[in-house]
Amino acid sequence: MQIAAFVISLLAFIMSSILFGTKIYDRFMTPVIEILNIYPVHDIVYIKISVLNRSSSPIAVTHVSIQNYEANSFPHLIWKNSEHKAFGDSIPSNIPQKSIIQLIVSIPIDSHELSTLTKENEFSLSVTTSLGNQQVTVETKHKLRSIDQLAKERNL
Repeated sequence: MQIAAFVISLLAFIMSSILFGTKIYDRFMTPVIEILNIYPVHDIVYIKISVLNRSSSPIAVTHVSIQNYEANSFPHLIWKNSEHKAFGDSIPSNIPQKSIIQLIVSIPIDSHELSTLTKENEFSLSVTTSLGNQQVTVETKHKLRSIDQLAKERNL
């Protein structure tokens, strides 16, 4: 009888230890950030990013930048026609646990610097979340789009 009680309590301890370890691991999983498209327009670049929160707690995207240029912290007017208006997303932006969102951030940038960035092979973006900072790099030629393509994506 004592052996059975010991085995049951040992199994309970092992199971609770495994559950505790997976909860701790799950809580601090880093988000997956991907640059989907880049839309350069005169002196502003719009960047569509995807953020996957794999954590069991909500996170926030608190800062987005290219070199020394920071994303607008307010919704920026992207497109306007007679019937519709399209706005970029504001920073900070909250992401619920175990979910994915797409953001369009606007970064005011010098037009000369923007043309230099778009001619380079790689495009690097710094994204800070409540879990830390990440550098995201993508090949520029595969991600450059026109603002008209963004309007089509938004059904304008």
